[in-house]
Amino acid sequence: EGYAVGTLCVFGSEPQRLEEFQVFALHALSRQVAQLLELRRISKALNLQLQDRQWYEQQLHDYQDKLEIQNADLAEQTRTDPLTDLPNRRAFAAALEAAMEKSLASGQKLSVAVLDIDHFKMINDLHGHAEGDQVLVALASMLKAQFSGRGMAARYGGEEFVMLLPDSTAEEARLQCEFVRQAVSVLPIGLPISVSIGVAELRRHGDTTEDLFKRADEALYAAKRGGRDRVEIG
Repeated sequence: EGYAVGTLCVFGSEPQRLEEFQVFALHALSRQVAQLLELRRISKALNLQLQDRQWYEQQLHDYQDKLEIQNADLAEQTRTDPLTDLPNRRAFAAALEAAMEKSLASGQKLSVAVLDIDHFKMINDLHGHAEGDQVLVALASMLKAQFSGRGMAARYGGEEFVMLLPDSTAEEARLQCEFVRQAVSVLPIGLPISVSIGVAELRRHGDTTEDLFKRADEALYAAKRGGRDRVEIG
């Protein structure tokens, strides 16, 4: 194509004039050598390009993996309470919606409980917010262990927690919450604390998540009015 790729030198034992066929053969040989050299150059360039492409593809793959992990972490953070590591209010709302759909379709019972730490403001005022946080963490740890694999406990906000109790009547849920109430009194936190809990069972006809939660919340306030440190059914 008009550029030099090398030099072909042919030596003879005696000076002589080349015949036409010999010149033709040498031209043919030089073209073959040039083509081989060009193929080698192209092959080397392609290998370098392939290596570069593989490197960039690996970098892209690694970046995508990191991005997926970061997205998963971010999604988890938006559904988890940072202090107690329990599901947060948003996660509980989604779980309650799904549990209600399943319960209404299958006919299984479903109950919800709302728990509030009695006189929690007094704990913060007398012992400080750091001590109050320790109370929340200890309670959350107990709730997580209690409902692991058979329901769900979440931090709803402040000192209020909520529990999802699938396949449970209101009375069965009350008994589970009574166990929780008693377990709270022996938490190893160095402070005497108690909780009030309201329970409500899903009704078959026309109940919404708001209706169910409202009845549990009303039962909680009935427990508060009844002297605290108790479980009430709404």
